[in-house]
Amino acid sequence: VIKDLKNCLDGLTPSYHKTHRLQHKDGSYHWLQSQGTVQRDNKGQPYRFLIRFTDITEHKRLEQTLETSKHYEPLLAALPEALLLIDNQGQLIDANLTALQFYGYPRQELLQLKLTNLATNDLKLTDSRTPQVTSHKKKDGTLVSVEVMVTTFPWQPQKLIILTVRDVSPLRESTTTLAESEARYRLLFEA
Repeated sequence: VIKDLKNCLDGLTPSYHKTHRLQHKDGSYHWLQSQGTVQRDNKGQPYRFLIRFTDITEHKRLEQTLETSKHYEPLLAALPEALLLIDNQGQLIDANLTALQFYGYPRQELLQLKLTNLATNDLKLTDSRTPQVTSHKKKDGTLVSVEVMVTTFPWQPQKLIILTVRDVSPLRESTTTLAESEARYRLLFEA
């Protein structure tokens, strides 16, 4: 930092730009971006050095979160269940590839929706180890029976909700077919 300041004062560089991490008086660390320029008199001598400091801690935190999430993208893409990330107002924030394929929406269009655009009835959006069976609506209007697991976690100032959605339509169809078959079997033996 001192070398960069000296280079700017000596006229070797036109301005000063640096990003650094400092410990705050409360013990936490903050990222700062400093930018400076030298004002010179008629003889070219520096008489004022102006520096502007900007707290970029939140920006750095988001960069790190994005970098971390890139490591998990292949894992999320490989999951057979649809994953929906929702904020506490019900707005969709993100979805994995399985969710995009399941609901039939392009990413940008899906992320403009609220959960109420997909779910046909109210889900209990609290952590639950018990799946909730409900119906969801695809882009083409088709209603599909789904099993939904809800997980909540705090994220910065708000709570985020992860919905793990599994299509149970084939299971319901096979259960119905089995029940009908059992009913026909009983009719044959009871007759």
